[in-house]
Amino acid sequence: FVFTEQTFAITNGPSITLGHIAIEAHLNIDQQLRNYFQRILKTLPSTVQIQLLFVPTKILLNQQQFQSLIANNNLDAQILKSILPLKFLDNEIIPSGLIFIGLGTHQSIGIGMHVCSHFIPTVERDTLDLQDAYAAKWNEELIACVGQIARRIYDQEISHSSHNTLNKNYETIMAPYSFQKTVPSEKVGAIILKGFFALKNDIFVPTKRLPSANNLSLVISTQTFLADSKHIHGFLPLPLIPFELSKNHFFTALKDHSLIHMTDKSIIEESLTSSALLSNELIELLKWLCSSDINDRSYTKRVLSVVRYHETINSPISYFGKLNYYDA
Repeated sequence: FVFTEQTFAITNGPSITLGHIAIEAHLNIDQQLRNYFQRILKTLPSTVQIQLLFVPTKILLNQQQFQSLIANNNLDAQILKSILPLKFLDNEIIPSGLIFIGLGTHQSIGIGMHVCSHFIPTVERDTLDLQDAYAAKWNEELIACVGQIARRIYDQEISHSSHNTLNKNYETIMAPYSFQKTVPSEKVGAIILKGFFALKNDIFVPTKRLPSANNLSLVISTQTFLADSKHIHGFLPLPLIPFELSKNHFFTALKDHSLIHMTDKSIIEESLTSSALLSNELIELLKWLCSSDINDRSYTKRVLSVVRYHETINSPISYFGKLNYYDA
């Protein structure tokens, strides 16, 4: 696809630069659908154009240009913010991309991109026709293509972010892909997801390989884990998605598609038998075992009997050993 940057500016006012992608998709439709459209159009085009408008990662992270625009509430800034495929609420970035058919529609797509193509609208032209069998088939195929293109963009953006990206910035980078419920038709969001995950190449995600790691690494999602407790992130020696980042609905979608693992008590116990914790990691383990997440004395006793720990990497390894008496 062809990527360009487009700058929108108000005279003597603020400006914002967005990424623009144009795709020429070749048509390959069955004879029944072809006959239907030929009755209307007489001659079918051989290609259809799909255009997407989004905020590139480098712009999202540009504190000087982007953050000053977001913080400004004067009329000029409000006009520019209204064209963004993102909304900002309490320091949270919310995807708000819409479908355009020349004019805008009310149909959202659940990710941080606006899309324009030869969609078939309803008579009112305010949303897509997903009722008529032929129109729905056409629209759904185009929407699935949008999901595939969004995946390609994600792959490129996340790959470029692997160089000198601060840990805290990954929440911003991932925000446009926090798949949201789509309105008025929820079906659009499901089709976007289907297209996004139709590609079989690996999905890389920001991961903390060890509790002691200072920086995040990009790891294939199927080799990573989600954990629902901050304490687990403090001691478990497995590649984990950072706790705050894991709240992004992107990871819910990965879980729904079996492309990421969830930690459970058996995985934690197995991992602890083959590793030695630092003292601060041991403290986090004890906090987790004493939390409301765990209400199993036999499990707690079993874990404490196998856990090994040391003060520093070079210190001798200690262990609790077999516990004859234990009371939580």
